[in-house]
Amino acid sequence: PDAARQVIHQIAAALDRDGAAALVAEVGGQANPLWTGLGLVNLDLAELDYASALERLTPLKPLVATEPGLADRVVGLEALCLLQTGKTQEAKAAYEGVLASQPNNVQALNNLSYMLLTTLNDPEAALPLAERAAQLSAQNPDILDTYGMALHRVGRLEEARLQLETSVGRKAKPSSLLHLGQLYADLNFIGRARTRLEEAIDQAQATNDEETALLARRALEQIEER
Repeated sequence: PDAARQVIHQIAAALDRDGAAALVAEVGGQANPLWTGLGLVNLDLAELDYASALERLTPLKPLVATEPGLADRVVGLEALCLLQTGKTQEAKAAYEGVLASQPNNVQALNNLSYMLLTTLNDPEAALPLAERAAQLSAQNPDILDTYGMALHRVGRLEEARLQLETSVGRKAKPSSLLHLGQLYADLNFIGRARTRLEEAIDQAQATNDEETALLARRALEQIEER
């Protein structure tokens, strides 16, 4: 499946979206509509078109009876699309469904934890999920970022510092730099906070991540108001 997704992304890069979709549909044909549908979903996801991906996933759900090994993948993709289209409670239920059958699904653990932290404002519920994900994928900077956020939100600041510094050390991203800068501010490490927040703004602007840039600017303003 991972190799197939890479091929689909390469097709999407070489052709326009409609051309790539037509090619995937032609190659898949009617012989395996489930795999063809998943290929088209991946094209939508490559374009960050979560609404179209969600629409394509709906008719695929009954088809997983023929390939039950794909059931959790379809539900996981549905949960991601629901989350990205603002259907929070439906996304939460979908992720909980994935974890009921796959309790060690790292992506579901991380995404549900992040949603509980950022959208549902329930850090106590988020923490055990983030901790489990970090136990299962201790080298993944995105997983460590979520875990560090959860620790920060429940007031375990030094533990949060370890996780967030490790995350940024492995791969500095606008969001992880923001989270580390916010933590440094709460620890009263003002110089370090400024540095990380300014780095977050620079990286966010370079990648057109306007939301993270705005949050980092607000965090800097709060530091200056102290």
